[in-house]
Amino acid sequence: MFIDFNALKERLSFEEVINKLELDLPFSNNQFRGQCPSCKGGDSRVLVITPGKGFYCNVAGLGGDVISLTAHVKQCSVKDAAKYLADCFPTDEAPKATPEGFDPEAYAEKLDCSAEALEAFGVSTTLIEKVGWMGVCKKGVNKGKLVFPLRGEFGEFIDFIGVENVSLPKKWRCE
Repeated sequence: MFIDFNALKERLSFEEVINKLELDLPFSNNQFRGQCPSCKGGDSRVLVITPGKGFYCNVAGLGGDVISLTAHVKQCSVKDAAKYLADCFPTDEAPKATPEGFDPEAYAEKLDCSAEALEAFGVSTTLIEKVGWMGVCKKGVNKGKLVFPLRGEFGEFIDFIGVENVSLPKKWRCE
């Protein structure tokens, strides 16, 4: 399922997400402040959420938008946090494959993720499972290339990229 991260961020307020995450944070001086439920360190004012602007955790030293807050509190990836929020706050709109009409999941399902296909690139099936949507393309402009998703700053899918020659760190290579 494609999730439009920007639309999700525009549509959800910090107040809605705070309630969904069941965060007990007092509000004063236009901010929610409290102890971070994820870091469980510092005083009772280390997590700062300013509605309409963003959040910052002084213990972890990170901040961001409603998706990043959810990822931090639930200790999951930004992608999983976006899916969680999209599931919790569904819209009446029919889901789109992508804004351009391309379905990345359908494309990814056609990639060859077998150990034999990956061996030429020195890529392990474990890496493929971790990255997702990665494998050897069987036809088209990327035929015979190792294809993987190009993602934006917040984990949103941008496009696929195909490479012929790969030089991976040793820990990612097949043994």
